[in-house]
Amino acid sequence: MRNRRSTAGNSRALAQAQQGNIYGRFVDVGNAFNQGLAASTQGGKAPTTNPVGSVKNNYEMQLEKYMAQLPADMDLAAIPEAYKGNIQEFLMNQKGNYVELGNMLSEYEVGTPDYLEIQSQMSGISNSMKNLKKQFDIYGANKKELLKDIDENRTSLSIENQANVNLLRGVYTEEYPMNIDEFGNISFLGDDGERKLNDMPGYENKAFGVATVMEKMAVDAYDKGVVINENDAKYNFDKQSLRNQIQNGGRNSLMSVIHDGIVGNFKMIDNPVVAENLQKYREGSLSISGLTDVVVDTYMDAVVENSVQGKAAKDKAADEKFYRSIREQKQSQKSLSQDKYSSLQRIPGDANVGRMVQTKADGSQKIYDYITNKVYTYDSNNKLIDTQDITTK
Repeated sequence: MRNRRSTAGNSRALAQAQQGNIYGRFVDVGNAFNQGLAASTQGGKAPTTNPVGSVKNNYEMQLEKYMAQLPADMDLAAIPEAYKGNIQEFLMNQKGNYVELGNMLSEYEVGTPDYLEIQSQMSGISNSMKNLKKQFDIYGANKKELLKDIDENRTSLSIENQANVNLLRGVYTEEYPMNIDEFGNISFLGDDGERKLNDMPGYENKAFGVATVMEKMAVDAYDKGVVINENDAKYNFDKQSLRNQIQNGGRNSLMSVIHDGIVGNFKMIDNPVVAENLQKYREGSLSISGLTDVVVDTYMDAVVENSVQGKAAKDKAADEKFYRSIREQKQSQKSLSQDKYSSLQRIPGDANVGRMVQTKADGSQKIYDYITNKVYTYDSNNKLIDTQDITTK
């Protein structure tokens, strides 16, 4: 039953109004009611001489005050078209409920249990509208991030992660019908039932940080050209560093190393030993620490093999450099010999005993004429290209 003012209380107020001990002296009850209403709503709309109009003004002012406490309307421009209808319907229903509760509130005395209950319900409606906006802000941010990661091929390919990514892709591309509960929480209806946005699984990107460490280890092992020994301090240091990197990233980093081919485009899941132990882990017979050891040992074997290949390449390069040096020396000696004049000789068939000749491999010559004391230089085409005195040779 509503906690309205009692009839006795109303009669008492009217009697006081006629006596003038509160409102002054009035001729009729209607004017007394208007004056009392004006006193209780100072700063509001001015009361009329009509008692009904005064009550209406006061009610409208109170309702406006309540409506002002509602959050601003959501901007539907950024909302997917598939969900705009749901949101508009929710907001209209909530505003209608809010107005109805505001109408009811005016009929109760301030501070009564029913008054406080209605106020609480009105606050709940206001909060539900705020929460709905917050939910869609989260939805929009998550959608942008996920679709960007998918487009850039950054999401991890492990089986569990791909299942989550596929679910989220459906949610963020509007494949599932949406529902909004009375608190403004949004959920999506799939084949396996309803799932709230707040309960959606996360997803993991490929462990690029771990990949950088692993790749550097392999490259360094190759470039140094020194075969790594498992008893070396450096080997054990690198092995522990890799294990720490994977453990720091947790289970998802381990699964990324196994499935994603983040180093050399080789997926460790294709290694029979890794695949066998991954199955044991899934069956519960191998701990995550044990699986990590298998992955680290397998990769360190690859690092050692890389060092062997690096040593072979370094040795081959050294051999090639050595033989190239020998070839260059021979070529240089050949070039020098080709560029060198022969010793002085008599010109065959030349009756002039005062002339001698030097010849190069290319056929160019120097003719020494001791009668004229001149040296005549001819190119390979027997063209005279220089003449000098013998005394200046």
